[in-house]
Amino acid sequence: MMSSNNRSIDRPIAHCHARLRAQATLLVCIATLAFATFVLLGADDALAQDQQDISDVDAITAEAPKDAFGELPSVHLEEKAAPSLGAQSESPAAGTPTAVTEADTPASKGAVEAAKDATDSTTGAIVAAANKPAYKLTHPKCADTGLVYDGTRQQGYSGVPVTRIPADNGTDEMDYNGPFDVEYKGINGTVYNPPKALSAGYQQINTHAPINAGTYQVVFTVPEDQSFTLEPNRLEFSIAKAPAPALSQPSVTLFDAPGSVMAFDLARMINLPSDLNGGPVYAVTAYTANGLTTASIDSATGELTLTSKGGAGLAASDTVTVALADMGNYEDTAVQVNVSYKAKPAATISGAQSNDDTPQTTCQTAPPGNLLAHTGDTTPSGLIVAVTGVAALVAGASCALALRASRRQLRDSKRR
Repeated sequence: MMSSNNRSIDRPIAHCHARLRAQATLLVCIATLAFATFVLLGADDALAQDQQDISDVDAITAEAPKDAFGELPSVHLEEKAAPSLGAQSESPAAGTPTAVTEADTPASKGAVEAAKDATDSTTGAIVAAANKPAYKLTHPKCADTGLVYDGTRQQGYSGVPVTRIPADNGTDEMDYNGPFDVEYKGINGTVYNPPKALSAGYQQINTHAPINAGTYQVVFTVPEDQSFTLEPNRLEFSIAKAPAPALSQPSVTLFDAPGSVMAFDLARMINLPSDLNGGPVYAVTAYTANGLTTASIDSATGELTLTSKGGAGLAASDTVTVALADMGNYEDTAVQVNVSYKAKPAATISGAQSNDDTPQTTCQTAPPGNLLAHTGDTTPSGLIVAVTGVAALVAGASCALALRASRRQLRDSKRR
């Protein structure tokens, strides 16, 4: 009879043990599920919930009689290790199992927090922006067109930016008129990158708008301390080149002598504007050849070089067409250089004295080309030359022959 009573008492205890074990198993499953949620979401809130779940398990374990159902299994939450931040740290290879002990939990938590603190400001700004509502820019809706370079800043849109946002009552809408941050960028080969105009109004924005011809993009944003962001709000616009500038059509004079070469600084002769913004690139595209043999120009400096073939006569004339291209703010253009001719001055040699102290003789002759001579030069005949006249040029062979003939005449006269 006593034995039967004991079995009746043991049966409820066994049921109690079973319930407690089932509860313990359920709590372990809850903790494991919470951990899985934390890993998938990767958020601090999941970690906090996991810790709360562990606390709940500990509390229930403490309340339940330990000897009633035996030792509860230890519950370990494996936290995802933070990426290696130090140059000397090593990360475990992908797929390598990580040993978990009770000491791992606080260390892993610290690593996660350190990784979060190391997140750069750009990532933080993106996360913050993702949590804000975004509204469209209601004005301007499109960029300005038909803009042409005129030497002033052109912002590429009309008026002041506006966007519609909810009113304070949460039902109506209201206009947000600023402040706006505005940034200009050069695109499609245009180089332009000024500082962003922060929280600026129309006049302030205009101080950073582009001047030169090119293609640009203007981007509108609102300051980070605003409770909303703007949806994509980029406008693209172009500033076309101005019409070709009015340039002088210069005239030059060349010696009508074979091989005579003269160079002219064409860039300074045509009155180029100072706001070209690059260029020009020079090129001779055509020339007539009445008295010219060649016409060429330095593409970068604009120095024009002309060579005469001689014998064309003083009434001859030529034209040289020079193209100017790749001017940043102006369309391409061309200038026409008019070429006339003049006689090359004769060289006058005076004070020509032979080494034997014969009397001085003066000779005038047409100079060969444009070769220069200087006082004190010695001719092949032994004469010391003093050069006078309009141009200091070496006398030709005809003058040397004349001098020798003069010396012979002097010697003949002395014999007589």
